[in-house]
Amino acid sequence: MTSSEAHRFSSITDDSKAGILWIASLIAGVYSVLSVLVRFYIKRKCYGLDDWACAVATLVSLGSFVAIYVALSQGLGKSSTLLHATQLHDISDSVFASRIALIVALSLSKFSTVLLIKRLFSQDMALHQLLCDIVLGCIAIWGFASMIGVSVRCNPGTLLETASIGCSGQLLRWKLIGICDAITEASIVLLSTGLVWRLQMRFDVKLRVILAFVFRLPIIPAAIIHILLIHDIPADNLARTIIPALACEQVELGYSLLSATIPNLKSFIMSFDTAMMMDVSYKLNSMARSSTAGQRSDRNGSSSSKPPRLSDIEARDDFISRLRPASEGIRYTSEIQHSDNWEISNDDLSITDQERVSQDRAIRCDRQWKVEESYA
Repeated sequence: MTSSEAHRFSSITDDSKAGILWIASLIAGVYSVLSVLVRFYIKRKCYGLDDWACAVATLVSLGSFVAIYVALSQGLGKSSTLLHATQLHDISDSVFASRIALIVALSLSKFSTVLLIKRLFSQDMALHQLLCDIVLGCIAIWGFASMIGVSVRCNPGTLLETASIGCSGQLLRWKLIGICDAITEASIVLLSTGLVWRLQMRFDVKLRVILAFVFRLPIIPAAIIHILLIHDIPADNLARTIIPALACEQVELGYSLLSATIPNLKSFIMSFDTAMMMDVSYKLNSMARSSTAGQRSDRNGSSSSKPPRLSDIEARDDFISRLRPASEGIRYTSEIQHSDNWEISNDDLSITDQERVSQDRAIRCDRQWKVEESYA
């Protein structure tokens, strides 16, 4: 060993592969924390269950990252011939704890994504809500079953012993976990695609919304690669040969949390919020003019006067309300009267701020309008 290698934080040699896991775990941890901070900054003052689920997932993931850091400091990545039995026991405990936290964090990350999909649709869309609940139930079952599968008939302290004497069947365990993991991720993408595709939206906006959730698909090949790496682990010297599989786990965890935040970026949020088109400003202005244009004739046939012009905000609300439906099926009535004193009654059009925020967060809601004319 040269003098430069002696001063390195962690070297990568034939007898030590710890540096690989240090790099993967540190990068995954940094990106996970940064992504959740960006998410909470973008969605400040309008947090939902999806945001809190992502926050909890990040906290749990920190437990997985820290457990790996502890295991590395105890000697994980080194050849088993360089470690004592007590060191192997402590490293095994840390790796086991990291994997339990990994499964919990992955489950919560999936929960966060599905809860966001569920949040985008109106409460009266019963079929959509039911599909989201079914996927959430499948994710919960996968999480609990995976934790049981990792733990059953497995002594944590013997995880890295030769041939996994105290924790056998690792390949079968992780095959089942990985396959179900890939299925749940595919279900999330198909769920978002199926729910958005039937909405009356511009094609490019549909693609933009779907693309926000397609970023979860790389988790599927990551799960497959992890299974292959588990399959290739030799029966001896597990403290060193398990490093590639653990690095894959850390990368998958970090990317899962990152992809849960991607749909909350500004460009995608604008697609969710308007849900129709991004180039409607000219329509708003024309609608504001047409909504207020109109003349009346008095009894003497004198020239008519125009009512006050609607503000741009009112025009926008009016335009969006025609495109985006009401979630509770409330019927609003607008009365237009022709008399000496021309006026528009908007008493029935008032909605609370809470209702407005709720509607703005939905991709689709239904609002019905009934216009009545009465002559004095």
